[in-house]
Amino acid sequence: MSEAPTQEALTTEDEALLEELVKFFNEGGTVKTLRDISPATIETLYAQGYNLYQTGKFDDALQIFKLLTILDHYDVRFPMGAGLCQQRLDHHEAAVECFSAAAIVDIKNPEPPYCAAESLIQMSRWTEAESGLFSATQLAGNKPEFQALKERASQLLERIKHKGE
Repeated sequence: MSEAPTQEALTTEDEALLEELVKFFNEGGTVKTLRDISPATIETLYAQGYNLYQTGKFDDALQIFKLLTILDHYDVRFPMGAGLCQQRLDHHEAAVECFSAAAIVDIKNPEPPYCAAESLIQMSRWTEAESGLFSATQLAGNKPEFQALKERASQLLERIKHKGE
């Protein structure tokens, strides 16, 4: 293993810039805002990632969704897109990490725990998968837009219920 990198002392100007950046991000700033990237550019990138995903170019789509997640870590579509690409590439551990990030961004959305559960099932992590499916059903509640997902989660939960015992 190579030796640890040496740290040079920061100048007063560098320290001030670092403090300003930390404050900016702590107050909810994004790289998108910092770099003045327009919403149209973000949507164009998203459309490109979505189209690549739809045509089975999961590696390429993943790179775009990763970039979008860096640019705007508050938009749940981006870590979800990255997670779905990871699933299709059979990178289930990485998919669970993406879906966990998405769940933090949108804690009331049942899709991230459901999708995480799908990957957890692929890794035979039954207890964690049950937890994700249960969370998905609870978060879906009676919301009409999530009833199909709730039904799928309930059915899957019944199928795996005793596998972890």
